[in-house]
Amino acid sequence: MFLPVTVLSEDLIDMKIAAPLALLLSAGAWYFAALMAMNLLSGPFEERTCLTDCVQTYFYSALGLCVAGLVIGLVAVFSSKNRLIGASGLLVALPLGAIFLTVFVVGNFSSLIFP
Repeated sequence: MFLPVTVLSEDLIDMKIAAPLALLLSAGAWYFAALMAMNLLSGPFEERTCLTDCVQTYFYSALGLCVAGLVIGLVAVFSSKNRLIGASGLLVALPLGAIFLTVFVVGNFSSLIFP
């Protein structure tokens, strides 16, 4: 069933589900990032069971969960009465968000330096 946007936004603002959801999404992002790193470091490319498609799925899953955790964490921090719980979800997602931002910047601008 489809939930009306007003019900979902009221629950998020009242801090009923925002902070736990931000923590859960951030933990899921860290889980997929750890799976991706484990598969990338598991040996030579030809001997790995998880090849490019699998690692790409892990990367974009972690990125999506991290962005969602950051957004919901910001909502929890700026619109709640207890900001400590909301900040915990945001603080769990921020380091991983910085890692993904660094990967994005280096990946896009390295072609300018090394054509």
